Amino acid sequence: MSLIKLNKLMVRYIVNDVDAAIAFYTQHLGFRESAQSGPYFALLARDNLQLVLSPPKGPGGVRNRCPMAADLNPVVGIG
Repeated sequence: MSLIKLNKLMVRYIVNDVDAAIAFYTQHLGFRESAQSGPYFALLARDNLQLVLSPPKGPGGVRNRCPMAADLNPVVGIG
């Protein structure tokens, strides 16, 4: 089992299709895939930025977000 290094700068994106998002970010924006767990999670990296991709439903989806995220929704445009 290999360990994944986590950066200090991580952004979580809720996407409808994790596989399609992986394809977009790797093919068009130069990210590389660090980890993926089926259709429910992917970790992409580019320089010091990591993107955490997950769908709105399922393990780790929007309904399972941290309580503070509800306060941030209007600011970052999620939810």
